[in-house]
Amino acid sequence: MKYLFGLIILFIIIISTSYSDIANSSFTIDEDGWSSGKWSTATSNNGISENNPYLLIDAISEPPRRGVILYNTNDEWTGNLIQKNATSINLDIRNTSQYSYDAYMRVAFGDVFNPMGGTWFVSKDPIFVPALSSWTNISIPILEADLEKAGSADENGSAGPLTYQEVMSDTYVIRIISNPANRNATTDNFYGDVYIDNIQMIPEPTTISMIGLSLISMLFFRKK
Repeated sequence: MKYLFGLIILFIIIISTSYSDIANSSFTIDEDGWSSGKWSTATSNNGISENNPYLLIDAISEPPRRGVILYNTNDEWTGNLIQKNATSINLDIRNTSQYSYDAYMRVAFGDVFNPMGGTWFVSKDPIFVPALSSWTNISIPILEADLEKAGSADENGSAGPLTYQEVMSDTYVIRIISNPANRNATTDNFYGDVYIDNIQMIPEPTTISMIGLSLISMLFFRKK
């Protein structure tokens, strides 16, 4: 019995490790579906480690590279995020702007591609990344209490009609942006380079824990 118990513990550890994220972009080969302003992958000594590729964002404060913004419409990053139990977006970031442009990182989710219309939910509180910072890992929560409805980017536009549940259960696009303003799914003007690596969509951890507890309970009652 003790050997079986040990195997179950090992199984839980393996499964938890295997499913530590829903989606992951490390930019080893290319942009992995993330795009905006023709950003590109780069490999240099500026990476987290030597020869570790990362995404280089070269914002010049005017279109089409006005600010720090990434978007992805791939299935692994969109769709029914509630069913996927997505709870946060984690990423490594470095702000190398030499022009005192601080980054205010948020995540936005929309039911259409462009925030000029549709319904969008965006982070209530940004994660502050100061200019000339070193690599740091940030976590942006995306549960209902963490997001708020954004107004349309169209002139005099109002917020869309859908609820959080409706947007997050059928998300068309995810955006990672820098904007100090609340209720805004677009990016703010930015000048300088920002490096991003290891973007992850993190699931709720309780699912795996419940599986392990169920197996242990079954063994306990069987032993009794």
